[in-house]
Amino acid sequence: MAAKALLKTFMRPRDADAIRADIAAIDAAEAARAQAAVEAAARRQELVIEGDVAALEAHDGRVRRLGMESEVATAKRARLVEELETARAADEQARRRALYEKGLRASRAAAKLRTEDYARLAAQIAAVLEQIESHREAIRTANAALPDGAAPVFDPEAAMHEPPRPPVPIKSRRRTFRDGPNGVVEEVWQEHEFTLDHGHNGVPRPALAEAVMLPGTSYRAVPFWPQLAK
Repeated sequence: MAAKALLKTFMRPRDADAIRADIAAIDAAEAARAQAAVEAAARRQELVIEGDVAALEAHDGRVRRLGMESEVATAKRARLVEELETARAADEQARRRALYEKGLRASRAAAKLRTEDYARLAAQIAAVLEQIESHREAIRTANAALPDGAAPVFDPEAAMHEPPRPPVPIKSRRRTFRDGPNGVVEEVWQEHEFTLDHGHNGVPRPALAEAVMLPGTSYRAVPFWPQLAK
């Protein structure tokens, strides 16, 4: 079991950050080799002039090794770039998988809220609205046949109607300019009067029973409110 776990650790794909670090190390080493190659070219000319064949041979050996190291590094870098693309794709799939799992949990939670919490609360609200409508019917019946001298029974739904606000007269001064004598522009202040309309003209608002809509928990389910005729 320990051997299998160790093998899985070595076979596990590396993450993108680790691969980028390896690519950066290769690039840094390649930059150093490039600089060394420039210096080696200048040094070789000196060795030729000096006539030291052994030193020239050793120098050329080091230059060839630099070339081989660069060739190996280029191939390794190409493999790392491919590995990086694979790691990026795996990271993207992991990100999408996490979002997908989150969506699945949200779907289950929403379904539970809809079929349990919403259904319970909607049924309670529908019962309240039914009672309000029953009371309103009693109020309408009483107001339709008031005893002599009795004031109309107050309908609480009247609180939904906003009383009108009267317009407010406003005076203001406006600065304008006009051509004066001799082509001189003059500043003129003019007084204006206008009426500020709040836009509230006592428009009735719908009663609660008319404004509220509580659909069922599915497309074909009977709505909680408004209730269908019995």
